[in-house]
Amino acid sequence: MAKYATKGAESAAGTLDHRLKMIAELGQETIPSHAARMIRTAWTLGALRAARAAWQSRHTPDLEPITLVFAHWAYAGTGVTPDLERLTSLIGGSPTREQAVTTGA
Repeated sequence: MAKYATKGAESAAGTLDHRLKMIAELGQETIPSHAARMIRTAWTLGALRAARAAWQSRHTPDLEPITLVFAHWAYAGTGVTPDLERLTSLIGGSPTREQAVTTGA
């Protein structure tokens, strides 16, 4: 289909120069059989797309926005545990909490 969409009107000899309102009108046109098959295929694909959209709208529930409200909060602490802080100071050489508090860092 894209091959035909890029062709100019002057090179489209033997095709329609107007829009069909119904596929039954295609029988009254004098166009090559290849062009007629392409038009029928386009109409069929359009009908399938419309049928799929209608089916999907009937079978897809309407989703309402959901808002979660958490009414219970509990304090879990700040930062890492003292044991993990000591471990990181051993690995990375950064001061421990006790060292940071006493030196004012």
